[in-house]
Amino acid sequence: MRSLAARSRRWKALVLPHLRGLGRKTPLPQDVCNQLRQIPCTPAFRLSQEMMAVVNKFWRNVPGALAYLKEALRTWKRVESPEAVFVAACKNGRKPENWGKPLPNYPQPSDEDLAQLAEAKSTGRIKDYYRQPDGLWVVDTGSHCVNLCDFLTRRAASLQISLN
Repeated sequence: MRSLAARSRRWKALVLPHLRGLGRKTPLPQDVCNQLRQIPCTPAFRLSQEMMAVVNKFWRNVPGALAYLKEALRTWKRVESPEAVFVAACKNGRKPENWGKPLPNYPQPSDEDLAQLAEAKSTGRIKDYYRQPDGLWVVDTGSHCVNLCDFLTRRAASLQISLN
């Protein structure tokens, strides 16, 4: 007969991994915090105990709440507390209006385009670039936002002029 400790170790090794993965992919608070810090207007975003409890309780609403917060920061005139917007969106299950709708057929950037954008962001020529929930890629130049196609054609035109 096995000892109680041996049975306990065997049970933990065989059963617990399956219980942890039963259809629940809970976002880790650190991952949520990192995603929130990547949003340009929320660099000092802190996850309080209340927010961690909301993320753990309403974990299914986190992706929609992140998208809702991004849309709010982009479209609202002023957001007093991004933390409060995120918590309310998590609790109420708010999502952007176009969440889950089929995406329009916007041209998608190639790997070369993404590499150019990453290089431009690292050198400070642009502030940020991102894909909106509707599939449109946007480049934030610091002074205004333009869609990716306009940015690339303007960049190609300016390179053409500088080469001549």
